[in-house]
Amino acid sequence: MYSAAEIWENIEALKKHGHVQSNLYSNAHVILDHLDEAVVTDKTILTTFLDHGVRRLYYYTLDFSDIIAAAEKLSSGVCVLEFMTRDPSEYRSFLQPAGFSLLAGMMRMSVYDCAAAFQNPEISGFYDASIGYFPDETEAAEINRVLWQVFDTRISHLCTEEETADAIRKREITIRRDENGTIKAVLQAVVNPKKFYINQVYNGTEKRIIHAMLLNRLKSYIDAGGKYAYAWVAEDNNASIKFHKKYGFLPDGMWNMVYQLKG
Repeated sequence: MYSAAEIWENIEALKKHGHVQSNLYSNAHVILDHLDEAVVTDKTILTTFLDHGVRRLYYYTLDFSDIIAAAEKLSSGVCVLEFMTRDPSEYRSFLQPAGFSLLAGMMRMSVYDCAAAFQNPEISGFYDASIGYFPDETEAAEINRVLWQVFDTRISHLCTEEETADAIRKREITIRRDENGTIKAVLQAVVNPKKFYINQVYNGTEKRIIHAMLLNRLKSYIDAGGKYAYAWVAEDNNASIKFHKKYGFLPDGMWNMVYQLKG
């Protein structure tokens, strides 16, 4: 078993031989410091990381096709491979014959001035500042249960209860409860001064509720000078695509492809 230090040494050595491709875009030290398994070849460093029960594949490689040979050396078990691309068919011709099945093609949809949403009569009338509230950390477990029941954990990077509590502290999450106290809508948005990222959207009630919740968050962002917003949407999720288009979101050409390898 390789240590994290040895993996970093191999990565630096690989970089001396040419352009290195990788799908480890963030949190590299966290992931490699807690790696589950690693395979090192002349062209590739392939590691696995247990992400809340999902075994994810991360790579550094000089030749993407070499990932296939490296993956054959992994111990058995289901793995999920993700990578970003501007061509959703990229690498498909050799990934699928090698046993990788496509789970999802996630389109990035974005809008460069989200204030346009308030000019769309289809949704602007749903604005209601009284709908949705920022929950307390004590509600994290209940929120988490809702999200884990709704979303596919292989495709969505879901949180632990502690991570959800942290998102609550950062005021990323708003929710709506019905008259019985049941959570009926959840919106998680990561908001920076110049970037509004819609992370998770769940609505189990009438459509006006989630529209009001999103419009509320967008208004605060716009009032602070924000314009750009984006989300990742599955290419076959027509309802979600239509939802985001009402806010001016359109595919911008970037994709996140999600494949599964059954060991």
